[in-house]
Amino acid sequence: MTARLAVLISGNGSNLQAIIDAIRMKVLDARIEVVVSNRDAAFGLVRAEKAGIPTRYHPLKPYTEAGRPRSEYDADLA
Repeated sequence: MTARLAVLISGNGSNLQAIIDAIRMKVLDARIEVVVSNRDAAFGLVRAEKAGIPTRYHPLKPYTEAGRPRSEYDADLA
């Protein structure tokens, strides 16, 4: 059964690339459904887009500026 993955990144996306490569080489039976980053300029988002994977930007800053707890951010992310 093919696993459906959501990958969380915040930077370069080197671990994301390793997952993409493992899927392409059929080492990992999975499909990446979405890549989510808390940084809009994360290069990993570019990696995902080049691989045809949908991306989402989920910034932490609005939560911290509003004094909202990290647990609320995490719950919204999930």
